[in-house]
Amino acid sequence: MVPDISNDLVGSLSTRVVKTPGNAGHSDFKEVMDKQNQVRFSAHAVKRLNQRDIRLSPLDLDRIDQAAGRAADKGAADSLFLLGDLGLIVNVQNRTVLTAIAQDDLKEGIFTNIDSTVIIPTE
Repeated sequence: MVPDISNDLVGSLSTRVVKTPGNAGHSDFKEVMDKQNQVRFSAHAVKRLNQRDIRLSPLDLDRIDQAAGRAADKGAADSLFLLGDLGLIVNVQNRTVLTAIAQDDLKEGIFTNIDSTVIIPTE
């Protein structure tokens, strides 16, 4: 099963600072700090998601973000994240998804320049 991601959601993946109403141009500090720890998607990854018509739900994004935190705690640098039939190459230190690998590409079974693999439960 390939996760669901809407084009609107893809377009908003790089948005990290949210201005709250009522503080006229100032971001709430806690909100900014919380957002800084969220995984980001490189332009290349967004392009691959769109090309391969891969869709991620907000729950999938949360799972990826949590997995990045766990991988960082273990000292991972560049990881292959497996989420169902989807593979993501993630720079854990920068919390950035570098590319997305569709099910057909996963069949090749060879991934280089990674130091770890993270299997993300989908249930």
